[in-house]
Amino acid sequence: MTRSTVLLLVATLTSLAGGASAAELVTPPIQVTAGNSGVCLITNSSNKAREVTVEVRGGPSGNVIFTNGPVVLQPRRVFGAGSGDGPGFFYCRFIVEGPKSAFRASGGVCNTPCNGTSTAVLAAQ
Repeated sequence: MTRSTVLLLVATLTSLAGGASAAELVTPPIQVTAGNSGVCLITNSSNKAREVTVEVRGGPSGNVIFTNGPVVLQPRRVFGAGSGDGPGFFYCRFIVEGPKSAFRASGGVCNTPCNGTSTAVLAAQ
């Protein structure tokens, strides 16, 4: 094998290995008051099924309160996780396959039980 063939092979393998990277979206901190729950939701806005994990994190050190996934989220579908009852602070972390631009994600507060009535929603970036 010539030197140029080896370099081409290494460059090709390096580019193939880097294609499956994960991206991350995170909301700002959200306060949940007593009688309410936190919720983290993500939509796959692309035309391709992609892997997603949703983490609800809270407390002073950002400990994981709840993890949902990984799952393969189909295009135009929603997936999420909840923090449970307040009071306290939490934030949402979304680990996604592909670019951030392929998703829309948010964290919010809803009346317990969460039946579709949201009192606050913040976008993840």
